[in-house]
Amino acid sequence: MLQNRVIPILLLNNKGVYKTVKFGNQRYIGDPINIVKIFNEKEVDELVIFDTGVTLNKSEIDFKYLSNITSEAFMPLAYGGGIKNITDCKKLFYLGFEKVILNSIVHLKPEIIKEITSLFGSQSVAVCIDYKKNFWGDYEIFYESGKKKSKYKFFDFIKMIIDFGVGELIFQSVEKDGVMQGFDYELVDFLQNKINVPIIIAGGGKSHSELQNILDLGISPAAASMFIYYGKHNAVLISYPNESSLNRTML
Repeated sequence: MLQNRVIPILLLNNKGVYKTVKFGNQRYIGDPINIVKIFNEKEVDELVIFDTGVTLNKSEIDFKYLSNITSEAFMPLAYGGGIKNITDCKKLFYLGFEKVILNSIVHLKPEIIKEITSLFGSQSVAVCIDYKKNFWGDYEIFYESGKKKSKYKFFDFIKMIIDFGVGELIFQSVEKDGVMQGFDYELVDFLQNKINVPIIIAGGGKSHSELQNILDLGISPAAASMFIYYGKHNAVLISYPNESSLNRTML
């Protein structure tokens, strides 16, 4: 039996953690190191860090600052944002990240997946697919924080990156990001039995009970930024489901 994972997502920008709505309207949440320490106490399965600022500002990855985060984290870490080449990946693995998450670079240089997997294995590489549905109901892929539309068709892109050896796919709905109105179950239905690598569904999560819905559909893991939110009087609250609140066993 395998155990499903539930993964918080931190959106990093200029050494702060933010929440977004449909990839815009950034709102400051807090200091990433303090948030990582809280997730340590909550014994999260894994933590995903997306540095959106690197992509938006076209700046370089701040490896020194990331080392401050990894030194405080007790859980497995994955990083995405501004990765341009195999050298960036080597530095991230050296810092302690167990997985790199590629996005924009794959639309320009998809063979980088093969370069990374040949050195570190498929389990070390995920690709984040930012997508929307168009007027005709077809899925379209975007990159550079949702600003550019990919030249690839949805399933052509998925097939290509699987052929290059990607170990995991993260599907991030641009239109559901931050709105907390539920995961994209239409996409889950659409993908079922079509993809033979692990899938992460992100975007739209609104409650711990909804995570159970995703896990019950056989999707493992589920990821969300909903674990950090504003409570009464604009206080930032951080939550995470405990072992007893979710049936996390997948046959």
